[in-house]
Amino acid sequence: MNKIRINQELKTFVDADTQSTAIGILKVGEYDIIEIKNNYPNASTDYIMLTDTEQKNVWICSRYQETSYASIIQPTLDFNNDSYAIEEEALTKLLPLFNSFTYDLDRPTYPFQLSGCVLPQSTPAQNNCCTFVEALVVKAWEDSINNFSWNNACHGQMMILSNDYFSPVTCLVEQKMALLVDDENQVPQPWTVIQGWKTQWTGGHTFIIIDYDSVTDRVLTLESNKAFNLNGVGYRMIGSIAENPKPPKSWAQNDSLWTWTTMKSVYKFRKQAKLKVKNISWI
Repeated sequence: MNKIRINQELKTFVDADTQSTAIGILKVGEYDIIEIKNNYPNASTDYIMLTDTEQKNVWICSRYQETSYASIIQPTLDFNNDSYAIEEEALTKLLPLFNSFTYDLDRPTYPFQLSGCVLPQSTPAQNNCCTFVEALVVKAWEDSINNFSWNNACHGQMMILSNDYFSPVTCLVEQKMALLVDDENQVPQPWTVIQGWKTQWTGGHTFIIIDYDSVTDRVLTLESNKAFNLNGVGYRMIGSIAENPKPPKSWAQNDSLWTWTTMKSVYKFRKQAKLKVKNISWI
């Protein structure tokens, strides 16, 4: 049974209707989902039936227009038997190669070549959000999977060179490196690539969420950016990987970090791809 994380106290109701009889107040926490009614009775609202602390089935309004009050938590995926899954260490051991990189949207370079492509190398060492995610993820799969291949068409998808504005997610799924997350509002699992847009279609950003804290609703991002205490590769609001090779264990207690609720409100249009990463223990 899937669970939902309630991010603020909410009224509960007898029916999927805020005009129906109010039952009580639901406190912040995680609850079992019984039924979901998205875009009900119109596109402005979502309703969820859940089991409250008194083991009663009640309805809440989980979204009104662009504001979400809750996040669905899916069971953690297990890729131990997937032949295209890689060890988490295959990703983390590559991070020091990006220590010297600064952010440049228009003139990105790579710390290494990727098979099937001829890419500019790291002099000067600078990248952007798309090239960082491509370099890190593709190199990890090349190093780990014998029959893995990459090409210019895949590179073009990661650079969003078509009318598929979520092509990085599309590509990772097509290359068997990730699974598409059906519900874009779902709480992200570790090592999830997100392609987000602030509007249709400007303010785009490709980034990785490497952890989520259900108590605080905060997310730990890995990205290349020139904002949020970054100029190059690092963790949003924490700092560069050169100064922070590994995020602190107490990262979720950092009040400056973004919550998933904030992420959803800023990147209103988004898709998620859960990378096939196993034996996750780095954070």
